[in-house]
Amino acid sequence: MDYVVPEYILLANLFIVIVIAILLIIIVFICRAIYKYLLELKEEIEEGGIWETMPENVYNAVSNAIENVLNQTKDIEEKEEEDVEEEDFEIENDIEKSYNFLVKKLIERFNLSYTITPRELIETLRNHDPSIVDDLIFVTNIYEIYEYGNKDVPENTKRMYFDKIKKILSKI
Repeated sequence: MDYVVPEYILLANLFIVIVIAILLIIIVFICRAIYKYLLELKEEIEEGGIWETMPENVYNAVSNAIENVLNQTKDIEEKEEEDVEEEDFEIENDIEKSYNFLVKKLIERFNLSYTITPRELIETLRNHDPSIVDDLIFVTNIYEIYEYGNKDVPENTKRMYFDKIKKILSKI
């Protein structure tokens, strides 16, 4: 005994297919219209005509926004120059302070927990930024010798220590 699909189900399915086809055709026409509009807008921007048709208050708002961004960029650059001077000052003074400063900057840069140990920091940075790991290992070893081993660090090693800290800070 063969199962026969009722005619009204076939007609309903045909109607659904036709509706979907019509909707797809409408979507294609809408996408083409949007595409044409965007192309015209792009040509107008490239020709500079958009600035002529733009209301003056919008033009002033855009100009002010651009000027604000430029001023903020200038302020940020000046602040970065000041930060570099502060970093150099702190790095040159003390092995412990400079190491803590470096660790703080690394934690902030890579969004890590402040409870991370020096060894965990090294292992974490192997995945994030392997280019600084060798220098960080050297710096950490010198710091641990100085801090936990209560040993004096020779001047040439101190100089290398501070240079490597500066190098790491410049990379992050």
